[in-house]
Amino acid sequence: ILFAAASNLVTALFFFVYLMFTGELGRVFARKTLWVLAMVTMLNIVIPFTLIYSGAKLTSGINTSLLLITEIVFTYLVSPIFFGEKITVKQTIGAVVIFAGAFSVLYKGSFTFNPGDLLIIAGVAFYPFGNWFAKKALALTSASVMLLFRSVLGSLLLFAISLGLENYNGPIY
Repeated sequence: ILFAAASNLVTALFFFVYLMFTGELGRVFARKTLWVLAMVTMLNIVIPFTLIYSGAKLTSGINTSLLLITEIVFTYLVSPIFFGEKITVKQTIGAVVIFAGAFSVLYKGSFTFNPGDLLIIAGVAFYPFGNWFAKKALALTSASVMLLFRSVLGSLLLFAISLGLENYNGPIY
């Protein structure tokens, strides 16, 4: 989680400089966009990263990689129900193949769930909702403003969560 926080902070610095040179820096705090940008941050950065990084400590790297792509299955399931999007046959086939892969990772003769696998799955389940808010945000502001806001707020919240959840007994590098 500390790594995710630091990565977001580096991203924030890049977008801060970019927006400063383009003159868009003042748009970051436009009142009409703050709520939507905060939701993008929570649903695409803070909650998923916290769950995914916590889960990755409790499962294998292969499981982590395979389960991360279940975002597509959640998007496939959520989008028509909550956002009214149409689903094609090609998308259905792709979602079924990905679901079969996730199922093969989770099923080992019986369903004895590894807590890490479940945390990763829970983390990626937030992405379709965060992406929906990101789409709304892009109608109100630029992608650069959205990326700066979510990187700054995300890094601050992830640093706070990291301090509460992670063990810092050894050197950090």
